[in-house]
Amino acid sequence: MKSLNRLFIIITTSNFILIGCIALLNSILGPWGVFLYLSGLFFLPHYQLLDAYRSLLSLLLTGFLIDHLFNYPLGFHAFLLGLIFHVSREFFHLGKQSPKQIFVYQGFANFILALLWFLFGLFANSDTSSWTIFRFLSDLLFSTVFLIPLSFWYVKFCDTLLHHIEPSLLRISAQSK
Repeated sequence: MKSLNRLFIIITTSNFILIGCIALLNSILGPWGVFLYLSGLFFLPHYQLLDAYRSLLSLLLTGFLIDHLFNYPLGFHAFLLGLIFHVSREFFHLGKQSPKQIFVYQGFANFILALLWFLFGLFANSDTSSWTIFRFLSDLLFSTVFLIPLSFWYVKFCDTLLHHIEPSLLRISAQSK
């Protein structure tokens, strides 16, 4: 149990580090009118390495950090990341998918999250989102192109991080599932 909690802490911390890097990259790309929306990136390590309860808690914390750093209404991403994870967990059996199918899943999850954010901003009658339809589509296209290599890298990063910090954690997580 203690090892699974350490695994949870390591993956959640890697999510926080990646969100910070995305925020930094967005601050650099912002003056050129580009916003990377990569909220669909965080599902795969949770399917592979954590049980359902720890994954849900990690995604809720990750969603709250996304909401805070990118000035979304607090709870928007936390709720949706948890909901998408919970619903898709019943249909997603990791050992049976090819890398292409895994990317399609992450790209589709990212598209759903971005579309829901766009619709929320459109119908909220406030300045919660300044996306026009052209800006939404161009940012989503650019984000999807960026998501391809980043999704494969992030899974390898989490695996490498776990192997270096605590190699026994991977055996424990595999036995608990």
